[in-house]
Amino acid sequence: MSVRNDSNIENEIKLDLLTSFNLELLLDKFGNPIDKIRQFNYFFDTRDMRLNKSGWALRVRIEERDSAKSIARVTAKGKSTQIESIASRPEYEEEIPLESANAIVAGSLDFTELKLKPLEVLSEFFGSDKLIPLLSFENYRWIFPYVSESDKPESYELELALDKTSFGDGHIDYELELEGRDPEFLISVEKSMRNLFEKIETPFIPQRVSKFERAMNRLKLHSSPL
Repeated sequence: MSVRNDSNIENEIKLDLLTSFNLELLLDKFGNPIDKIRQFNYFFDTRDMRLNKSGWALRVRIEERDSAKSIARVTAKGKSTQIESIASRPEYEEEIPLESANAIVAGSLDFTELKLKPLEVLSEFFGSDKLIPLLSFENYRWIFPYVSESDKPESYELELALDKTSFGDGHIDYELELEGRDPEFLISVEKSMRNLFEKIETPFIPQRVSKFERAMNRLKLHSSPL
């Protein structure tokens, strides 16, 4: 397996839980979450969707956390590469003031007024063109600790999350997401999850389509390469 372990590469494994029943089953199995987060996701592009056509997505995410104050981030995500069960993609992310995020979403602040790494990465695609809202969706996330069966150090920064995603057309998806920097460790966690799913008699179904692409498909926008 050749998956990059890089600070600007996102490595993740996603599982389609199919139903709210399976989500509730895992919520009960995992116990108390470290955090509960309500995520409001807003995607932007040029009018002719040049970012999307170039294999990139630009997102503003506002998070309301149980554990801390609300935060906002701007993220640029590149085209995904699937190696075994791991989806890897370039990702550039930067936190911004909540007031700025709300202004962007409201249309009273132009992206180009901000000096951010995600915008620098994508500037060659949108140039001086105005970035406009493309789509949005809401996600409720439960984050849990993961106790490794091996002696792997905590620095692997694994995030184990259960997601309930509400799309613009009213459809709801349920999934489990494993995200971490170290691909080999991710694979070992996936094996543990597979064993758990067998014990609780829940289908183990990889989710290979991103939330963004699913949102695009549900709104019948141009197909996305992400």
